[in-house]
Amino acid sequence: MNCEEVRELLSEYLDGFLSEDKKVEVGRHLQSCSLCQKELKQLENISFTIAKLPDVPLPEGFAVSLHQKLVPAKQDRTTRFYQKGWVKTVTVLAAALIIVVALSSSNAIMNLLPNTYGQTQDSTALDYSVATEEAPANENRSFKGAMDGDMAADQAAQSPSVDMATNSVDESATSTQKQMSSVDRKIVSSAYVQLEVQEYQSSFDAITQLAEKYQGYVAASDTYYDTGGNASGGHLTIKVDAKSFGQAIEDVKQIGTVASINYSTNDITSYYYDVQGRIEQYELQESRLMEILAQAKTVSDMVTVEQELAKVRVELDSLKGQMQLYDQLTTLSTIDVDLVAPAPDTTSLQPGVWDNIGSKIKAGFVAGFNYLLSWLAKMLVAIVFILPIAIILAIILIVVWQIVKHRLKKKTE
Repeated sequence: MNCEEVRELLSEYLDGFLSEDKKVEVGRHLQSCSLCQKELKQLENISFTIAKLPDVPLPEGFAVSLHQKLVPAKQDRTTRFYQKGWVKTVTVLAAALIIVVALSSSNAIMNLLPNTYGQTQDSTALDYSVATEEAPANENRSFKGAMDGDMAADQAAQSPSVDMATNSVDESATSTQKQMSSVDRKIVSSAYVQLEVQEYQSSFDAITQLAEKYQGYVAASDTYYDTGGNASGGHLTIKVDAKSFGQAIEDVKQIGTVASINYSTNDITSYYYDVQGRIEQYELQESRLMEILAQAKTVSDMVTVEQELAKVRVELDSLKGQMQLYDQLTTLSTIDVDLVAPAPDTTSLQPGVWDNIGSKIKAGFVAGFNYLLSWLAKMLVAIVFILPIAIILAIILIVVWQIVKHRLKKKTE
């Protein structure tokens, strides 16, 4: 042990409060350290001097008087804050507001949860409709034979299974892939052209007529105006017959000066014929399920077949919709055209900008005033939105501040 540690333990060593191990370590250090011996000697002298001082008697009735003063002071401090009327009122209001918020939140959460009870009822009803009495063994055998005449004899007494019909969906599409080299390629073509034109409106009309010329239409269009209200440019998306895609591009290029042009093609032949083959397989499965449904003998068999039939028809409708999309993409090609009109002349005076200046000023004033009203409305909504949160935070801060203030004042007293 070093001197600093020993000095901290000298008072306990002198009073006999140290453990035996600590006492031995301190004693060893004192034998070899003269400074610590001097400090121990000083402590012994101080202790001896204090022990020789006479006891000073307390005044008569001092204990009773002190007790009488302490009890009212303690009661005053406890009632100073917690028993004030406004604190109780604020506490009740805060509790009521928290309860209202909690109830609103619980209702919102319950609305977000799935309707488990309703789902349970639906599944129970479905199970009840399917759960019918088993048909005799001979009827099951005849229905199973109608589904698959090649089934093994040891399975003839089992209930019919629709899985035999669903196996036909996974038949190989190798034959379809082998024929792809001899069929028409399915290409999705598109192009982007940026044209600089002298007169915007006539160029816009010319491109619209091109879409009609090549059995297409205008899918989308935008026109941009400058501060003077003149058309400064625009964008058109047109659809044209895929067979006339190249000629349509050449005609578009003749309308103005080509600033940039990009072509894009996407070969979807494999996807197209894959979907076509899957449609054929699902149609075959649908016809087989219809035959099985006609031979069903029990309600359970009918329900099972109809469920599988519904799944097949859902898949079939999805694939047919995808096929229609592929047909549309390969039949009509897309051309995006950006029209850029020449920039206005800024080297000479243009008095035309003062045309209708009064109406422009009026429109600007109305627009500015409407913006101000919109801003004020948004601020009002924001204040109302934040108000409940601000009230709760203010109550919490007031309570915390009063508690801290009360404790600080208590410590100073």
